[in-house]
Amino acid sequence: THYIVSGGTGSQSGADWSNALTAIPTTPARGDTFFVASGNSGYSLITTPASGTSAITFKKATSADHGTYTGWLSAYGTGQAVWSYPGICWQFQCPYLVFDGNSWIGPTANTNAAQYGFKLHTTYVGSAPYGALSVFYGYTANNITLSGVEIQGNGQDSDCNHHNLGIYISSGGTANNWILNHCF
Repeated sequence: THYIVSGGTGSQSGADWSNALTAIPTTPARGDTFFVASGNSGYSLITTPASGTSAITFKKATSADHGTYTGWLSAYGTGQAVWSYPGICWQFQCPYLVFDGNSWIGPTANTNAAQYGFKLHTTYVGSAPYGALSVFYGYTANNITLSGVEIQGNGQDSDCNHHNLGIYISSGGTANNWILNHCF
């Protein structure tokens, strides 16, 4: 189990909340779980090769579900973990990833996006096709599970030829067997 706080803490080894990583690592280990604190981040790229069906799990930390108490601050569990970037927020180049916003509280939750633990928001304005979450040509991102995630594209771009989408899978990118559960 590893811990992530925007900006990091202590040694930034990810061993506990007192030594949290600064961001999602590019090549996290298969089978590991990462708890993510509330706060703001930018771009995250995940490239870890598949190893059978072993997944990598990212969970929004809450007061009830946050792993170790070492270095835990209640502020880590309140609010959203937000990725806001002028382009792609999450880029997947590998399969078997689980993102659990850890926040679905009932059938009315979809009326209040702030109740979703993870939020992606692309602020990109331009002519390239981007999504807040993207899989590009030549990459495979199969068997992805998103739960309790708010995904916000930036709408139509400046030349009116592309839309900056919430989720963008390019021609030649592979994204099969995705589960989107209580996403907004």
